[in-house]
Amino acid sequence: MPTIHLTDVSVKALKASQKSVTYFSDQTPGFGIRVGKRSRTWIVMRGRTRERIWIGTYPQTSLADARKKAMQLLGTEKSPVKPKVKTFREARTQFLDEFFRGKSAAWKRNVTTYLTVCFKKLDHHKLDEIKDHEIKACLDAVHETPSQQLHAFRAMRCFMRWCVRPPQRFIKHSPMEGYPPPGKDRKKTRILNDQELKAVWLAADTYPHSVIRLIILWGTRRSETCVIERSWVIDRVLTIPGSATKNGRDHAIPLLPVAQSLLDGMPAQECYFLRSRWAHSHLSREGLSKAQKEVMERSGTSGWTLHDLRRTFRSNMARLRITRETCEALINHAPRVLDEIYDRYDRLDEKREALERYEAFVMKLIGVEYSPAVSGGMSVGSVGTFAGNCSDEVMLAAKMLVAKHFADLVGDPAILMAMMDLRHKATTENDSVSLLASLPPTGSNSTERRPLLHAPSLARATSDTPPEAPRRVSASR
Repeated sequence: MPTIHLTDVSVKALKASQKSVTYFSDQTPGFGIRVGKRSRTWIVMRGRTRERIWIGTYPQTSLADARKKAMQLLGTEKSPVKPKVKTFREARTQFLDEFFRGKSAAWKRNVTTYLTVCFKKLDHHKLDEIKDHEIKACLDAVHETPSQQLHAFRAMRCFMRWCVRPPQRFIKHSPMEGYPPPGKDRKKTRILNDQELKAVWLAADTYPHSVIRLIILWGTRRSETCVIERSWVIDRVLTIPGSATKNGRDHAIPLLPVAQSLLDGMPAQECYFLRSRWAHSHLSREGLSKAQKEVMERSGTSGWTLHDLRRTFRSNMARLRITRETCEALINHAPRVLDEIYDRYDRLDEKREALERYEAFVMKLIGVEYSPAVSGGMSVGSVGTFAGNCSDEVMLAAKMLVAKHFADLVGDPAILMAMMDLRHKATTENDSVSLLASLPPTGSNSTERRPLLHAPSLARATSDTPPEAPRRVSASR
C-alpha cells in the first residue's frame, strides 16, 4: 500500500480508480484515505488484527478533522502531561523541608520521628493509593503507648492536609478526613516521692544513665537535654538556644557543682555532652528510653516517665518556696503574651539561687553533705544566712572588712550588699576575732580558716577614730 504526504492539495490531486486504492499518511501511521471510482473515504487501521474503521468521506470531512479523529482512535492525541504521583516517602521529605521552614527544630524532630517510625510501612506506597485502613494498621501497632499513638495520628493528619492544599495538591482528598482520633489528651499528675527520687538518683550512676540525674536537677525536657552542646556553656551558664527548645525561646541554666560534675564526667566528645554510639551524634530518643528502662529496673521503681521527673522538679521547687515566676523560668514555660513582650528579665540570679537550694535538697535526700563551690566558698544565699545569724555585738569595723574581703574576692556587688546589711555595732576586740574565725574558707578548694587581719588591726579599727570607708565596687565587676 502506497504512502504519501497527505495535504489538502495532495488529496485533491488523487485520481479516481476502477480498483480501490488506499493511501496511508507518512506522518500518522495507520491513518489514510481510500480512493475508489466515485468516492474518497478516510480510514484508520489499528491493532494486531489490522481492524479498519471508517471515519468519514472527503470533502465532507476535511483532512484536519479526519486526522484528529484518527489520532483519538489511535491513542496518539496530545493530552496534558499528568504529574507523577509521589510516594509517601518522597512527599514526607518535601513536607518536612517546606512546612517546618522557620519553625521550631524540636517540633520538626518530633514529627519526623512519628512519620518515619510509626508509618515506615507506607514509605513506598503512592499517595493516592494509601487507604484509611492502612493508616489504622500503623496506628494500632503503637497502641501500647497511647500518647505516642495520638501524636502520630496528629502528625499524619497534618501531613495529609498539607498534601491536599495548593500548591502541592498531590492528592484530591485526604484519607484521614473524618478519621476519629485514637484517644484524648490526658493530664498526668504523677510525681516521684522522696524515696523514689532517691532510688532513681542512686541507680543512675553510670553513663548514659546519668542523663536522668541531669533531668532531675534541671527539670528540662528530654528533647532539650539530649542535644546540649559543649559550646553552649559560657561563664558557667548553659544556654540552650531557641532552635533546640519547644517554645523557641533561649533557656539559660546556671551550672552548680553537682550538675557541673555530671557534665565533667560525660565521655569526651568534641560537640555534644551526651553522645550516641556514633561519636558525631548526640544521644537519641531511643537511647534515652533504653537508659530510663534500665534505671527503672535498677531502682526497683515503676510507672514513671521522663516527663514525670520534670513535674517532680517543678513540684519540689514550689515545696522549697521558690517563687512561681522563677519556677516557670526554670522549666522554660512560655510566659503570657504581655509578659513576654514587656518582661525581658532573664532571672539568672534567681535561677542560680533556686538551683543551689534544689541541689542541696537532693544531696540531703541521698545523705551527702552539700557545699556549693561558688563565691569563694560562700554563695549569696549563704552570706545572707550568715548575716542573719550574727550576734548583736558584731563590730562595725569587722562588717566593713568582711564586705571588702568578699568584694575583692569575687567582685560580686550582691555579696557586698548582703554583707553591708549587717546593721550591728562593734564593742570588743574578742568579738571581732570570733567573727573572722567563723568565716568560711577564702577559696573553693581551701580547707583552712585564716583571719583576714590580725587583732591589733581590728583594735585600731574599733577606736574612736572613724573607720576608713570601704572601697566601692563597681557594678560592672
